[in-house]
Amino acid sequence: MKYPVMCLILVIGIVNAVFAGDIPASVFRNHPKYSEALKRALAWSGKEPTEAYSYQVIGELYLKEKAYDSALFYLKLALLADNDSSYASAWAHAYLGVCYLQTRKKKEGVAELNRAVVLSPTIWVRKFANNILDSIGQSRPEVVRPKSYIPDWVKIERKNIRFYFQDTIGITNVVWKYMEEQEEAYEYANRVFQAVLPEKLSLYVWNDEQPTNTRFREFDYVFHRRCFAHVFRPNNGRHQTIQILSFWSWGVESKKARVLIHYGVSVAFDARSFNLYEWARKMMLENNLTDVLEVWDNKKYPKREEKRRKLTAIGGAFVKYLYEKSSPEQFRAIVKNQTVDNAKIVYGAGFDSLISGFNRLMR
Repeated sequence: MKYPVMCLILVIGIVNAVFAGDIPASVFRNHPKYSEALKRALAWSGKEPTEAYSYQVIGELYLKEKAYDSALFYLKLALLADNDSSYASAWAHAYLGVCYLQTRKKKEGVAELNRAVVLSPTIWVRKFANNILDSIGQSRPEVVRPKSYIPDWVKIERKNIRFYFQDTIGITNVVWKYMEEQEEAYEYANRVFQAVLPEKLSLYVWNDEQPTNTRFREFDYVFHRRCFAHVFRPNNGRHQTIQILSFWSWGVESKKARVLIHYGVSVAFDARSFNLYEWARKMMLENNLTDVLEVWDNKKYPKREEKRRKLTAIGGAFVKYLYEKSSPEQFRAIVKNQTVDNAKIVYGAGFDSLISGFNRLMR
């Protein structure tokens, strides 16, 4: 018996997961035909510092081609090379489980999927394997991790940022590109903020979406005064870097932060190009807002996702607007003291026209 629902989950899961970012994406994005991707993966095998990743990719591609014997061979090679030491093994166990199920070996398949869930240090493999277990009516295994779990961080020093990675068997092109993007974000934003940090900025980069250490259970954990942040890698970390630079802009610690400005700064000075005003206009309309003053003086970052998106979008556009309309001295004063009362002092008689101008822009 085959498992059509499971096959659909498999395809969707593989496309979305992309192995938590540690397999060169070009193998998949640039060569959507499995046979071509397989040819390139076979050529790539042995060139990667960690053979387990090569074998894992080849096994997964053979699985897509329904060449189950070949898939089993390479996935077992991945396990031999990695010895359950990283999430390369977790993915290999998950795909082995699929191979066994597709070849009518349900008992072995369920065992491999359970092993993938228990072994995986990241949420991606767990979701993938658990979805397949659900689709065939099998209960999910219980995963118990120590409450005080702290990864064996791998530290990499770059020019501006000290990176700590949770799991870096994957020091691959993707990881190096990630670090380059963070460095570029730092350089781009600091042309404006000219920050003088009391210590080098550190990013703790998690692969696990829900770290078991309760202190860092919520990502975007930023300790501005100590210049470090905990981030979930797919969420990038650029905004956290910019927030810290803004906090220490011009060598002076910021006071009296407001959510609209504080988080808006990180969006406004993100070098990636997109239409901030259009995004903010949409958020204003969806939330029946006609005046930015309605949200300016919020002190607490909202817990609900839709409210966070609203303030992030409007804040990014508003900070961009302030930067374009203010003198350097005025903008600096707003970044350092972000209250409405301070803005009224900074802009004086021009405050009302400044606000009405932004509100008109949002219509």
